[in-house]
Amino acid sequence: MYIDYEILSVVEDMSAAPQSDFHGMNCTPIAIGRYDDSTKMLCLSATQANFPNLSSGQKYNIIARKKENQKTDSFSGTYNSDWSFRIFQYNGMTV
Repeated sequence: MYIDYEILSVVEDMSAAPQSDFHGMNCTPIAIGRYDDSTKMLCLSATQANFPNLSSGQKYNIIARKKENQKTDSFSGTYNSDWSFRIFQYNGMTV
């Protein structure tokens, strides 16, 4: 199943706990994305201008707002260099 998101934050700081209390209701999205729960991949529609410093193989925390209901979710994943992340944690739970 695919879930469409507005990406609010991408942070390279795996020592921080996921920002599960971050609601992001007044945040401007910095990209759009689609999460595939069967492959555990989050793909972004982005450019180098959106994310100039992403590093392949690096781990990131991502905050995203579901387009369908405006609920905010958190992801942790490894960047793949093709505007996608292999997700290993979703809302604080291992996937």
